[in-house]
Amino acid sequence: MSDEGDVTEGGEANDTSEQDHDVGEADAGAPLIKPLKRSLSSMSWSASGTSLGMKTIGFSGSVVLTVNNITGAGMLTLPQVFQDSGWVLPSLLFLVICVTSTLTATFFTDAMARIRGNHAFDRRLEFSCVVEAFMGKVWKRIALVMLVICLYSQILSGIVATSQILDSFIVYIAPSRTTYALQFNERVGIINWTAPAVHPTGKGEPCNRAKETPFEDGSSDGMVITLGYLLCMVVLVPFSMQNLEDSIAAQKAAFLLLLCSCCVFVWQFWSQGLDLSRVPAFGGSYSGMFGSIIFNYGFIVMIPSWVNEKRPDVSVNKTMWTSTLVVRPRNSRR
Repeated sequence: MSDEGDVTEGGEANDTSEQDHDVGEADAGAPLIKPLKRSLSSMSWSASGTSLGMKTIGFSGSVVLTVNNITGAGMLTLPQVFQDSGWVLPSLLFLVICVTSTLTATFFTDAMARIRGNHAFDRRLEFSCVVEAFMGKVWKRIALVMLVICLYSQILSGIVATSQILDSFIVYIAPSRTTYALQFNERVGIINWTAPAVHPTGKGEPCNRAKETPFEDGSSDGMVITLGYLLCMVVLVPFSMQNLEDSIAAQKAAFLLLLCSCCVFVWQFWSQGLDLSRVPAFGGSYSGMFGSIIFNYGFIVMIPSWVNEKRPDVSVNKTMWTSTLVVRPRNSRR
């Protein structure tokens, strides 16, 4: 593969002089925009005959994939956001970000369709390819750097949150209620963390994050590799080697776990009683409101990969609006 042409189904590279990559007048029935005297130097592939995944993701898989991307690590900060900022402004901001993010995703797919030869999403175009087609190579490089930073921040926060949950799970199932980690500081060594005593009556001291979260109570100094992190790596590395379509079954399983978790949370909150005074209409601090809510709707980075592997009969608008409007009320009530 080279930057001088596309790879056809037979694997032969075609010269860009024979393949018109310009943005402009698309196939019959496609929207028209002003042609640009520019060709794509980024590699794109035909939708068939590649090892990058086929167009097999249906509507249910598309909705589940989008919902799972929205309900990520950013959800963990939402209860604190509503306690600090109240429920009025965060709820309104949720609605605004929900609509603008969904419109951005649909506009981006429309931009993909406006690239010549991609009206039916037959070519495999990723994020940077679309930016280059409309804005040139300089902006393509800028967008690529920003995309990598965005993906890295999302992945990093997800790994940290998941590792902590797995460490808590190890503590829960271990008879000694202890988990372990390899610490890197001035000296390398094995450290452990034991869960605090449980109050059977439920009348113990209030939950303290530093005391309830493994290795956040000051027992560790420096970087640690915990058992939860290793377990997270063992589970996730195989998924990183798969195409997007290959992970849809796991995405659906994760979605069912999400629904079960929400039902358990609602039951627990209702059975213990709701204290409305903890969530005022207007709070006293709004510093973390914007970042936390916007972080939840960073799903647009997965749109090109999904479009490349969704079935032709799956509607982009229906998928996007179904996913975001279903998720928004659930998040805003936390």
